[in-house]
Amino acid sequence: MSNEHTTITESLAKVATRANELCNTVDAQINNIKNTLKAEQDALQAKKTQFDAQAASSISQYQGKMDDFIESGDNRYQKTLSKSDFIVPVDLKHLDDTKFYPVALHHCKMLDLRIERYVHDDITSGGILDYFVQLQNWSNGGDFTFAKQFHHFYSHRAFVGKIAAASTPYTSSVWLRGGWSYKFYLNGQYSKGPVIIESETQVVERIASTDYFLAPITEVQPHVAANNFILGV
Repeated sequence: MSNEHTTITESLAKVATRANELCNTVDAQINNIKNTLKAEQDALQAKKTQFDAQAASSISQYQGKMDDFIESGDNRYQKTLSKSDFIVPVDLKHLDDTKFYPVALHHCKMLDLRIERYVHDDITSGGILDYFVQLQNWSNGGDFTFAKQFHHFYSHRAFVGKIAAASTPYTSSVWLRGGWSYKFYLNGQYSKGPVIIESETQVVERIASTDYFLAPITEVQPHVAANNFILGV
């Protein structure tokens, strides 16, 4: 009887031992699965972090390009005519035709600017403009600054209201009548523009912590060359 009892006890002990071994094996497998899942989650999080950083960088670059596109929208129409000539449409049709608005060019260095309108641009018999000026203002007073007018012709209405060689420390500007479109023919050096200044609150130029502004005007200034003006004639 005792031997039989011992045998049963031993058998139960073996079963218990085996059960513990199986439990330990299951626990080990569960831990392996947990560790594998944790490693995969960490890898996925690392990839997500990398993707988020790349996406943020791409969005920032895209936004920068869009900001520049919006600020200097006319530049997207630039078309090379030769190695040093550009024709740039400047559209002021959405602005008040009783005012003249500054159109700024930055860091002009011996820049030849011819502004042209065909008589039927925008509307039939809207008016001709052929205005030619040479601009220089690239060194904030460190250069010989000038706006030299060569010729000026218009019909129906005056389109040029003002010209400034140094409208801000590093810009030269021409004030053009709103409500119409123009073509700028550019030959020479400049760093940015033409930039249309639509209100006196729009920043034209920022140097360090100082902002510079230009305002629209309503009257043609006396220094603008008269109609039918040709230099030397």
